Amino acid sequence: MASVFSVEGVKNLPVAEFASFGNFKLRRTAEVDFADYQRKQSRFLSPYSIDYNRRCAVFVQTSLSVTQLKSQTFLYQAQRDHAEWVLLVPFDELLNLGKITPAGTENKKKLFFLHSTGRCGSTLLCNLLEDAGEMTVLSEPDFYSQWVMLSQKYRAQLDPRIPKVVGMLTSLLLAALDDDPGAESVVIKLRGICINVAEKMQQSHVNAKNIFLYRNAYDTGNSFLGLLLKLPLVQMINRLRLDRLPVYWLVGIPGLKSKLRAFAPLSVIPRYNRVSAIGGASVIALSWLSKMDLALELSHKRPGFFLCCVRYEDLMKDAPELMQALVPLMVGRELGGPARINMNKTLCVNSQEGSDVKSDGLYRLSANDIERIDQVLSKHRVIKDSDYQLPNTLVVAGDKLLTAGA
Repeated sequence: MASVFSVEGVKNLPVAEFASFGNFKLRRTAEVDFADYQRKQSRFLSPYSIDYNRRCAVFVQTSLSVTQLKSQTFLYQAQRDHAEWVLLVPFDELLNLGKITPAGTENKKKLFFLHSTGRCGSTLLCNLLEDAGEMTVLSEPDFYSQWVMLSQKYRAQLDPRIPKVVGMLTSLLLAALDDDPGAESVVIKLRGICINVAEKMQQSHVNAKNIFLYRNAYDTGNSFLGLLLKLPLVQMINRLRLDRLPVYWLVGIPGLKSKLRAFAPLSVIPRYNRVSAIGGASVIALSWLSKMDLALELSHKRPGFFLCCVRYEDLMKDAPELMQALVPLMVGRELGGPARINMNKTLCVNSQEGSDVKSDGLYRLSANDIERIDQVLSKHRVIKDSDYQLPNTLVVAGDKLLTAGA
């Protein structure tokens, strides 16, 4: 049976805090059969997170439908803001849904996972994709992020049901979009750390396609620096001057180790973690390089894993023309005139307006920060430049021709 809780309030949370059962102030009210409950409330009931200690999936029932929630910048924040009820659903009860409801809901829709380095225009790209029509975007459902954190913490001891649990959560999330006329193709934008489990996600969603978005290391680092300085943990590290320590010392600090492993997996490798963490630039560089390294490895290990890669710089150079190349790859049709008009309107507004992770537009990187970023990149066997271009990147050739970089 699933446990139902009424939401009495939301706790005061740090910027960009991961979704969890503990985000809410709750009062337990009832036990219900989840299959029956889900059938009746499917449009307003959506997967929020995973409570691993209880071996339960966490669902929220909201005052708005999932189709309405998705219009907000981040789905996990919209779920949190509009939650009226929270349900804890045991893994076994969740997985039993596959025996009593049609399995593989994602197979009825074209599903795309948008991976990225983070802070690289993914929200803007998603808005442009919706402008194209016949596509809908879910921005950062957070149970995928938890798969990363759990994998880092438990490794080989991770509950083997997790891939199937995540697959079922995806199916139920997509089923909640059945009233959305634009949901023939669904793009799920992920937090940057999800590239760590991209291959496992593909195994759980065999028909999904993947896209990777990235930006040069300097501008990514600058944008991340502005966000990280808002976080209490980073503020404490700076206040205690722990950022003066080499990265390998930070990796050993309890409570920080798992976050660093997820944010920057290369930080545990000796040739990378001997650099100083002063100012945070080297840690941010390790995060960017970790994601780029994984994307490069997947491109070589599994050719075609990414439908394509997209650079933020090319997106900003001529977004409508780049989208004219990207959209046919995804849905097999050309952009129409209205789509181009809508895209030009989208480019005139801040895609993260109203969000607590909105960039303030300030440039914070110093010459020393750039030197530390270069020092980190110099240690990689291939990616030694901030402007490195991944294979299969859509590029602007001159000012008019779009090709796929080999």
